[in-house]
Amino acid sequence: MAKNLIKKIIGTALIGIGLNSCNLFINNAPVMTVPLLNKIYENESYICQIQAYDPEHEHLDYSIMSSPLLHSSPEWSAPLSVDSSGLVTGVAPEVEKDTEYNVKVDISDGVNVTEKNFILKVENTN
Repeated sequence: MAKNLIKKIIGTALIGIGLNSCNLFINNAPVMTVPLLNKIYENESYICQIQAYDPEHEHLDYSIMSSPLLHSSPEWSAPLSVDSSGLVTGVAPEVEKDTEYNVKVDISDGVNVTEKNFILKVENTN
């Protein structure tokens, strides 16, 4: 009985308790260190590198979620997308007036996800 190892998951922490040891393995969420650009002009290319790291040095996966207009509207000639290195690209539409779009970026280390929400404002140039 003394050699029994009890494992219990609490949130994202794995705790191992034995007769002579107590190990705590915590997986912290990824950290975004630089905010994304939040303003571009119509018909302008949007290019922004997400700056993020994982405290445990795990590989990071990036995904971008947004208002339906960014992904399905024909006005966006190149909807916002993010590559495996965290580079966000797209081409803003032509707008009749300054227009705001809700954008959400997810950064995952395979266990935890960090979500960043921001407003991307496309400014009319006429």
